Amino acid sequence: MKLLPKQISSEEYVYYSSQSVEELKYGMEQLSEERRGWKVNPNLCVEFVDASNFRVRVNRSPYFYRGFDTDKYESSTVTIEGCLSQSEFNHTQVNFTLRPSLFFSFSFFFNPLFGIALIISSFINFSYELRIFGFCALILGPISVCVFAFIAKNRLKNAFVDAFTLKPFK
Repeated sequence: MKLLPKQISSEEYVYYSSQSVEELKYGMEQLSEERRGWKVNPNLCVEFVDASNFRVRVNRSPYFYRGFDTDKYESSTVTIEGCLSQSEFNHTQVNFTLRPSLFFSFSFFFNPLFGIALIISSFINFSYELRIFGFCALILGPISVCVFAFIAKNRLKNAFVDAFTLKPFK
């Protein structure tokens, strides 16, 4: 049973590239080295966990702040975790999972609770402003969280796919 909507939960994708595994891995490492700084699109940071598994995030900090960023992946709104493998058609298969941060899940459940608390307190204090704000938090809060998570996931996925010219696996 899934409690979270599709926009906030993790999604798995399978893409392929005509490059070899080594070429694609080298390209990912080079992109990560070249894109350190501001106003470079896409500003992706790629880290290889082992020989074929990798993580991708949006690099928000300039080059000189990178040493102070201790937990890079939980501060990012969306992280791609994936692996490179050779497929039977002589292509490189890229399996990856888009994983939104826990902030979206927390906000999705916190906003309605906050709205209900405001509505209850508005009946105690006879405040119509609190009641209106409570209904907005109850209804618009989860919708806005889903919209922001959907936009963040699609922007990172599209930047990753475009940066390495990946094609969907059919």
